[in-house]
Amino acid sequence: MALEVAVLIPVYNNPSIEIYELLDELVDQTYKDFRVYLAVECGDDSENIHPEITDHLKFKYLDISIIKLFGRKGLGFALNRSVSQIKEEIIIRHDVGDGIYKHRIKRIVDAFDNDPCADLVYSNAIVIKNGQSSKSNCPNEIGKLKTSFAFSNGIIHPTVAFKKSTVLAIGNYNPSLSHCEDLDLWLRMIKKQCNFTFIETPLIEYHAPGANRCRENWKTNLRVRTRNIGSPTILGSLVGILAIAGFLMVPPQLAEYIYKVRR
Repeated sequence: MALEVAVLIPVYNNPSIEIYELLDELVDQTYKDFRVYLAVECGDDSENIHPEITDHLKFKYLDISIIKLFGRKGLGFALNRSVSQIKEEIIIRHDVGDGIYKHRIKRIVDAFDNDPCADLVYSNAIVIKNGQSSKSNCPNEIGKLKTSFAFSNGIIHPTVAFKKSTVLAIGNYNPSLSHCEDLDLWLRMIKKQCNFTFIETPLIEYHAPGANRCRENWKTNLRVRTRNIGSPTILGSLVGILAIAGFLMVPPQLAEYIYKVRR
């Protein structure tokens, strides 16, 4: 039985040209049997893109649905509501502004076919930062992945695909989180002993954020780690909590420098 596949793309104040460029890349995917979901916050200018998309001849080859979200409540809320509404079992995450290689969906479908027990598939990416590109070095097995979570997040969020049933069974994305919604989900999946599968080949071009992170991001990171203490391990949780707590106590300028160097 063929897998039912969806590509989930949150849209928030993204220029129309970036949305159309991504849809162009989706048209060119080697695997064709999937539906595209654009999760659009009502009130955003992007809300008006649907008529233009449906009138565009090239996009007629895509099955596109718009999920309208009421209220600007952050990415955790947008992903929570979208996952709940999507019908397909395999959900592939992607973000507007990131490139997607034409074989990405096919490689992900093959990964789930080859490992029916997989709950989440993630991959490397070509990371674009400050005009420079490099291949990411994501942990390639669960032991290394658990170790990475002590100080950071070993999974690049827009590289992932997961089983909807698994994510719903553990409570879905936390809708109250505007930051670190991905780290929270990965830690809960590890705690529930979900199965992670890694693809070494980069499947996207990821435009990494700058070195600066708002203090609220770090505060949320601390809350997420505290809520999920024991995942991936007790020691790893304590190390991560102490590291982030200490990071929050240093002056903001020094914190930004430390983060930049560590990255």
